[in-house]
Amino acid sequence: MLHWLVGGDFNDILFANEKQGGILREEVRMEAFRQNLESCQLMDIGYLGPWFTWERGRLLDNNIRERIDRGVANDALIQLFPSFSLRHLPHSFFDHCPLLIETEVRGRESRIDCFCFEAWWALEDS
Repeated sequence: MLHWLVGGDFNDILFANEKQGGILREEVRMEAFRQNLESCQLMDIGYLGPWFTWERGRLLDNNIRERIDRGVANDALIQLFPSFSLRHLPHSFFDHCPLLIETEVRGRESRIDCFCFEAWWALEDS
């Protein structure tokens, strides 16, 4: 089985609570998106960070926020990288949050094994 991870701007939402403000999304359209992911055997991989990933309009009366950027993967990839994470990073210039997908969670254990070069080694004859 192939390992699939797809991330980015899907321009669609899975559920109504993934949108705030503006015109309501049609349930038929959200259901079609869910069915497409299911037929491809892809599932939302979750995230850390802010809920909404896209925003338009700065004033309260015209502000629209949606979670249209996401990561989806198949079970084969999730089994291969069991400790992966996806983070919604803060955005400032663009209307989309950058997505950061890490396949390995770095902890103290990985720092112990890292190689460090000491400059004085170059002065040693051995």
